Amino acid sequence: MLNKILSQDKALLVACSLVILSGCMPKPTIFQPFSARDINNKFSSGLFTPKTENLYIIIDSSASMNKPYLSGGYQGEPTPLEHPSRFDVSKEILQRLALTIPTFELNTAIRTFGYGSCNNWYSTVQHRSLQAFDHEQFIKAVDTLPCASGGSPFTAAIEQTKKDLQTIPESEQISVLILSDGEHLSFNTEDLIKQLKTTRGNKLCVDTIWLGKEGSSSQAELASLAQYSGCGQAFTAKKVASPKNMAIFVRKTLMNTVEANDISDSLKNCIKTNQDEYIDLALCSDAVQ
Repeated sequence: MLNKILSQDKALLVACSLVILSGCMPKPTIFQPFSARDINNKFSSGLFTPKTENLYIIIDSSASMNKPYLSGGYQGEPTPLEHPSRFDVSKEILQRLALTIPTFELNTAIRTFGYGSCNNWYSTVQHRSLQAFDHEQFIKAVDTLPCASGGSPFTAAIEQTKKDLQTIPESEQISVLILSDGEHLSFNTEDLIKQLKTTRGNKLCVDTIWLGKEGSSSQAELASLAQYSGCGQAFTAKKVASPKNMAIFVRKTLMNTVEANDISDSLKNCIKTNQDEYIDLALCSDAVQ
């Protein structure tokens, strides 16, 4: 009996070790409900127009993304989880993004990079090919993202992304969004982004969302990817957590401010005054009328 118990303990220890090494899928975090802002009226009111036709998302699924996310804004449900994993938070961000994106012609794709069983022992995996955005289908694709494990083969993800983007007509704009904690990405991230830019030049921009530990140099390292693209912006997970801030994020990354001459001066002034904030219709109601 003692030998049997010891054997069971040994088997449990081995199983736990395998989970640690391979990053086997943990029990998913269920976050508190998110009430997205409806920004469809921004098109009908003439405030904004689409900035891009294509949103290509790259998600860090390396082992460091299993570390606890410590910056707030994402609590579990029904019992609040004080520290969900960075990987779970990245999936929740995409869920909130999908709920906030307004209705317009947009293609989306999702790719992860990591290594081990989570990516079927590939360095990078495409979980959604570039196709017309559909809220439900996009969320289903996010739900299938398994877990995080292994190193950070960011180079492989960028090289494969370059190939994927070749199918997009040259006339179309491309937005690449990278979600990562910025740890152990590469020693030549500037060159990688420059290589990515060669596929489309000024028609390709890179935005980033950082999920690392506050005070870490990895934040600046990830933000540099947006800087190297010449037309992207760097965000933190905490900064895009609320419904209002996610709406601001969508406006900044996927929309252009209208500069047409056929809108009133009062509307233009309203847009200019509030260009870095979410513009509620109530705020510009007089201008719209």
